[in-house]
Amino acid sequence: MCYAQNEKDFVDLENKFLDLGCPSLTEYYEKNWRPISNEWVKCFKAKSGDFLNSTNNRLESFNSKLKSLLGHRSSLNEFVRGFFTVLSAIRSERDKAAADEFLKSKTLVPENTTVAAIRSHLTSYAADFVCQELAAVSKTVVRNSTNTSCDCCFHQSMRLPCRHIFLTRSLAGLSIYD
Repeated sequence: MCYAQNEKDFVDLENKFLDLGCPSLTEYYEKNWRPISNEWVKCFKAKSGDFLNSTNNRLESFNSKLKSLLGHRSSLNEFVRGFFTVLSAIRSERDKAAADEFLKSKTLVPENTTVAAIRSHLTSYAADFVCQELAAVSKTVVRNSTNTSCDCCFHQSMRLPCRHIFLTRSLAGLSIYD
């Protein structure tokens, strides 16, 4: 169920699970897991804008840094002090990365004006995703999307234009990206 690509698949899998006929398991699921399905089902997580990230790597990294700073028998006072030290260091790293993204000069000049527009409006991280979607337009089938929105996982998760939006815009005679 957690890997369901869409709501219909989830409902089908959930019905199969509930048809197992184990009342205590069904009750446990209905009480503890169903209400938070937006946190563990792929298609529901994407709708909340998870940016295609389904890992807890950042949390694990934070925990590792905290453990390296603190001993096993640290007092609460030492823990709080260490926690804010690590938090401050992580924020500084994030701020430096953000500053570098905007301060570094971009040396590549794309031949395609659409790609140039994408790269001038987005961070390099986001632009890479959008350019991949743009490159996939020729292999894309028409979907129920508009000039600005789509229900595909990529668009729902990343909140960026997807191949379906690009195709819809192209078929409507609009500029691909503006």
